[in-house]
Amino acid sequence: MPALRHAHAAALRREDHAHAAACLRRALAEPQDPVERARLELELAATEALTAPEAADRRLGAIARTPGPALAAARVRAVDHGLLRGYTHGLGHALADALARAEDTERDDLVALYWAAHHGWREETDPGTPRVPGLPRVPRTPAQAGVRAWQLARDGEDLAGTLRLARAALVPPAGRDTPLLPRLAACRALYLADDYETADAGIAALLADVRRDRLRAGVARVLTVRAELSLRRGLLSDAERYVAEAERSLPPGGWHPATAPYLTAVRTAVALENGDREKARAHACAPAPAGTEGSAPWAYQLFARALVAVADDDLPEAMGLFRETGRILLRRQYVNPALLPWRSLAARTALALGEHAEARRLSGEELALARRWGAAGTIGWAELNAALPTGEERPAKVGRAVDVLRDTPAGLAHAWALADLAALELRTAHERPATPWASDLSALITAHPSSRLADTVRRLAGDRGPAPSPTDVRRLREWATLSQAETHTATLAGHGHANRVIAEMLSVSRRTVELRLSSVYKKLGVSGRGELRALVRGMESN
Repeated sequence: MPALRHAHAAALRREDHAHAAACLRRALAEPQDPVERARLELELAATEALTAPEAADRRLGAIARTPGPALAAARVRAVDHGLLRGYTHGLGHALADALARAEDTERDDLVALYWAAHHGWREETDPGTPRVPGLPRVPRTPAQAGVRAWQLARDGEDLAGTLRLARAALVPPAGRDTPLLPRLAACRALYLADDYETADAGIAALLADVRRDRLRAGVARVLTVRAELSLRRGLLSDAERYVAEAERSLPPGGWHPATAPYLTAVRTAVALENGDREKARAHACAPAPAGTEGSAPWAYQLFARALVAVADDDLPEAMGLFRETGRILLRRQYVNPALLPWRSLAARTALALGEHAEARRLSGEELALARRWGAAGTIGWAELNAALPTGEERPAKVGRAVDVLRDTPAGLAHAWALADLAALELRTAHERPATPWASDLSALITAHPSSRLADTVRRLAGDRGPAPSPTDVRRLREWATLSQAETHTATLAGHGHANRVIAEMLSVSRRTVELRLSSVYKKLGVSGRGELRALVRGMESN
């Protein structure tokens, strides 16, 4: 056994998954006690998921059906690992078989796992759907708390209860681990509720656990959720990096059909926001995997296609895709606009098509749902879009929505709200001074100069006339000596951002920010932030 273990580990290090699986099969040919055998079977299933995914799914189903009180934890892990990968319908029957014999905590966790993955299975009216008890209103385990938090967030109800349950799900119970999929559900509920910090910490812990268990498909799924969270925060470089890491962990061809549309949707949105429309278009055109049409993950991909259609100025196509997204989500009872703001984006599209009444209806509906949910980021975005189809007070209303979003972690929504405000004020020649939004937008596009937002802002700046040049030629010459990285860092520092915030926006360490600023001060001949701030503002005002 030690020799086989050593060979298995060596094969994994060199990415020889077929040989690693062969080592574990050989180990299983030796006499083993039931608990050790189940542990080896779980490891083998994780390895087979990369080379023989159907065999891995069958193996997990067999573990879930193996009786015996000593194997309760193994049965829960088998179901959890399979559902995290996306093996939903087939494993659902194994789960139902295990549930018929399960007791106490095992039973509670299996019920939680069923409902965590329910959106991937057939409709409840299908006679092939397993019959599983509903979640109790008062969850009995952290796993049930995580799934119940997701249900509340999905329905857009009880913000305080969602936060309380989701946070409770991420505190491990004494002596055992909470299953992975309910923890992921809790993290997603948290960021829909604007608690991005706790969500990110939970995702980081979850990522460590799926890597420990060598669940490559699970790693890809968790990284994709982290990419979505980073995108919502406006951290485009981080989102792009997490998508790339997810693809390295498990190439798209290895994704399970049940999870592939969500992964594809996030890849599409990240590419689009980073300014790579061609890549976004290629991702968005990926066909629906067999059996996924009408599923919640497929709605995400349709939504991403609609975003690409808007970017391509194909507004009728975008309108149809937004409406189909909404039909699927409502059929699945996914009501909360924080999930996918399809109503507000359809309202924007309707407005551009001249359908003002439809734009008001859709934006008003989203605003009512956002207020019922209560998360400030969702309300701010809905208020912004409800203001656009109105009349004389638009700049003031949009400005109030910008102020709401500024105090939330929804960095991307805030950035686009600023762009809307800028465009509106320029278009209406509004008397409100442009400096506040201009400064904020400058900081955002400095961090991501090739992004879709940066391109939009540059077009707005062009509409205002030729860009001014600094009056002090010496300062311009000194500024030109900075590297691109130093220029980005200096501009953000000049706008008053702390080193910690700059490091997060540029995806570097705080020490790197400090070193760059030291170099900037030396090249420009300034003594510190005060002079740098005056220099940056002076160049912008000139």
